[in-house]
Amino acid sequence: MAQDMTKRILALDGGGSRGLFTIQILKKIEENLPLNEAGEKHTLNSYFDLMAGTSTGAIIATLLRWGFPLQKIEDFYLTKLPSIFETRWGRIPGVHNVFHPDPLKKELQKEFGVPPGFKNERSPQTYWKPGEPLPDSTMGSQNLQGYLMIVTLRADTLSHWVQTNHPEAPYNDTCRFDCNLQIPLWQLIRAGTAAPYYFPPQRVWFPHRDGKPQKVNGKTTSGRYFYFVDGAISGYNNPANLAYRMATLPEYYFGWETGLDKLKIISVGTGDYDSNAQRPRPDRAWRIAAKTGAESSITSLMAISGLEQDMQCRMAGKLLHGHWIDRGVGAMAESDARRDQFTYARYQKQFSREEIAEFKKKKIDTKFVSVSPASLKTFIEEGKKYAEENVKAEHLL
Repeated sequence: MAQDMTKRILALDGGGSRGLFTIQILKKIEENLPLNEAGEKHTLNSYFDLMAGTSTGAIIATLLRWGFPLQKIEDFYLTKLPSIFETRWGRIPGVHNVFHPDPLKKELQKEFGVPPGFKNERSPQTYWKPGEPLPDSTMGSQNLQGYLMIVTLRADTLSHWVQTNHPEAPYNDTCRFDCNLQIPLWQLIRAGTAAPYYFPPQRVWFPHRDGKPQKVNGKTTSGRYFYFVDGAISGYNNPANLAYRMATLPEYYFGWETGLDKLKIISVGTGDYDSNAQRPRPDRAWRIAAKTGAESSITSLMAISGLEQDMQCRMAGKLLHGHWIDRGVGAMAESDARRDQFTYARYQKQFSREEIAEFKKKKIDTKFVSVSPASLKTFIEEGKKYAEENVKAEHLL
């Protein structure tokens, strides 16, 4: 049997607790995967060459690459989210973030470990030096079962910061003291899920490139802190197009070929609202914006940027499956000779105005920080229903 040279990317959106919706689709995808060359059933890890995730998608992708089965990831969400999204006691609005970072931090450290010699986030870290093996709890861990991409945003420069575990990536050179592969996985995921307003930024210590003290702002230091927030507000809440660029541009060292028979991208969302679903009365819109500015801005940015990246993929690739976008472009499924870079399937549920009204009637909150039993159950049920109706084996071949 000829060796399969096709490269495959799995891209997972951000969306907080609605990651439970994503997990149901992933279960259906795995169920529909073909047999490998040895006649054995593929898993998501064995089938996809690159897994890319933003925010909650980064958590799912990393846990998959760490060897977690999907049911274990679902159980992780169901048991840990209530404490992670618990409003911090004594919070003063405008002074404190809604949630304390420690519950998520502790759960991530429990799953991925902490590098030997790691002290705390308030002290410069010296737990690794060039030439030494990278600790198992870092982005360079051999325990990661394949290529992984995590999207974050540098809060101190407002530039998107994308990390992979490809050994030849520009900043993954293990001869550098500031090698990105030394970042603890728990810290990287915390950085990529630090949604502004909800969580404080995550700071990460980087030694200077040559390991020698340098003067920075008049002070001699052995390195400096970078500050990171949720990748969902970087413009890449849907990381599919970014993963495509990273996999194919020579500057990123993957160097994968493009073509309908050479590259396939599966993009999975967390469930989204129809553009008309929550439209307020015009005379009340300003009041709603003033009252829920931070929350609505983050949610809107996630939705708009996710749709933009989806459209970019539909412009470059042949669409095998995808929802209707709007009256102007439809689903962008028409055959076009220019859309020959890869095949593309987008799994995303757009809830209608009627569905949202039904949720409200049942007092079900569908916000991405919702953790009520009814909400979590709804995310799972809606994900299963959508997956059963939309995920097909022919999209994955």
